[in-house]
Amino acid sequence: MKSYIAKPADIDHKWYVIDAEDKTLGKIAAEIAMILRGKKKPIYTPHVDCGDYVVVVNAEKVAVTGKKESRRFTRATVDIQVVSRRQLLQNFVLRSQRRSSVTLLRA
Repeated sequence: MKSYIAKPADIDHKWYVIDAEDKTLGKIAAEIAMILRGKKKPIYTPHVDCGDYVVVVNAEKVAVTGKKESRRFTRATVDIQVVSRRQLLQNFVLRSQRRSSVTLLRA
């Protein structure tokens, strides 16, 4: 029995809209990473882009647990800046979710 290998022409990319209001940051980041990689599809093939597109709604209302709200992040732009998650969300609403999802994608 041969294994099925998806071809780029066989892939149908879909759009997902996720409401992040009152959901935990880590759980929603894991869900987004699974959708982006395409691991929820039965035709998942690691070397082919099987992922779908994701739109996150209400990202500024995502829930965090523990001390993550006041913990400091270091941002290296031109100068090194230290900001809290609250300040980061005020300036860049989706950056903390992107950071969490990209971290899960690298793993």
